[in-house]
Amino acid sequence: MSRRTGAPLALALAQTTALVAGCTGDVGTFTISIVTAPESSVMDDVSHARLTLETDPPVVAESDLDADGRLALAIEIPVAGGLALLTFEGFDAGGELIALGRSGPLPLGAQNAAIKIYVAAPLSIAAAPVQLPGGRNDLGVTAVSYGVLLAGGRDGDGDPTDELLIYNVYDHGLDEGDPLPAPRARPSVGFGVLGLAYVYGGEDGDGDPTPDLWAFDTTVAPAGAWAILDSDEAPPRAGASLAPLGNEEFLVVGQPTVLIDGVRQVAEPFPGAPPLAGRAASTEQSGIIFTLIAGEGAGTTGAVRLVGNDFDEEPAPSDVLRTEHGLAAVSDGRMVIAGGAVEGVATRAVIDCDVPNSGYESVPDVLSVGRRGAAVAATAGYLVVAGGVDEDGAVRADADVIDLETMARIATLALAGPRRGAVAAPLANGQILIAGGEDSDGTPVATIELFTPPE
Repeated sequence: MSRRTGAPLALALAQTTALVAGCTGDVGTFTISIVTAPESSVMDDVSHARLTLETDPPVVAESDLDADGRLALAIEIPVAGGLALLTFEGFDAGGELIALGRSGPLPLGAQNAAIKIYVAAPLSIAAAPVQLPGGRNDLGVTAVSYGVLLAGGRDGDGDPTDELLIYNVYDHGLDEGDPLPAPRARPSVGFGVLGLAYVYGGEDGDGDPTPDLWAFDTTVAPAGAWAILDSDEAPPRAGASLAPLGNEEFLVVGQPTVLIDGVRQVAEPFPGAPPLAGRAASTEQSGIIFTLIAGEGAGTTGAVRLVGNDFDEEPAPSDVLRTEHGLAAVSDGRMVIAGGAVEGVATRAVIDCDVPNSGYESVPDVLSVGRRGAAVAATAGYLVVAGGVDEDGAVRADADVIDLETMARIATLALAGPRRGAVAAPLANGQILIAGGEDSDGTPVATIELFTPPE
């Protein structure tokens, strides 16, 4: 991928030193830099720092600020194969953790690489070091192995764009991919196991939904490469939820429901599937993939489960019949439905879903306010429900954080500004990215924000 020039990466500590990786014989060097939100002061009061390589057992290095105000940290990484995260913790003079960040998964081998770790206060949402150029709304989004892919969207004039950007978890910059074959807003996007991202449908420059299917090969240097796949039998679609089914296949909700088959390189009506509306997501347990489609229009109960080729209506609580909600896979076999409106009224309840066992529980009053059109995503242990429109019609400038173990809201955090229709996706370092949408005036939002968990 080529590097986009634009807003420079902000270095929090010019004195950050190198991290050395290696063992007897083969030696490589990871050069580690700390980045923060622009104008952030999160590192100002750090007097002691710790680096932890999250292996078994962990490898730890610690350092106090020296007389010149420098932190000198070096750590030896065993060349053992596999991947591990690297955690940075910054403590103040009283020993309180005030700065936290993690790398993406690092290869445990003799390699040379420059890595940036984004550091923020624990349990916070703060701006990323880069922004979307000009602001974007109606983005297509999917998590990829090294970041989050953002496809198309509308610019400040309301026109669809052909831009493809990937937020890179290893340097917290924006990689610019080869442009989409045509401008699109509200496309459905998914990422398979072969390094291909699939873009289906979306609205063209006339505002009409399209049936096109494109595959973007992220492994082709320097900016990826597109292939136009067969979608002659597929219906036009825009803004439809997509869920992976394994074996390079994806379900796209709608009437009719669509099957994307990346191996056969085709999009077509899903054989034997009922028409489905709502949000879709997939989870895996014991090697079996369970897909849930939830919301108004998903059968009569508002919840349809797909296992293999079998679609079954689920015994879900009545408030699963909602619109403008989010659905996130949160752990092995588990999903959470959050946000949206029930009978037109924004709801604070979330639904905890044990999909393999057909267990669904509505948990009342979890969100601080009802939110329609919020960005919803989960990372290990936490769910974020960001922005959206509340019951009074106001565009929210905050986000609720839910502890997935207790299903309790642990914080409501300020966003950089109000946004609705944003997208959110987990990063491989345990953070959640929030991007795009529009503000209270209908202007596309440029700021990318990152949620940092409390530990």
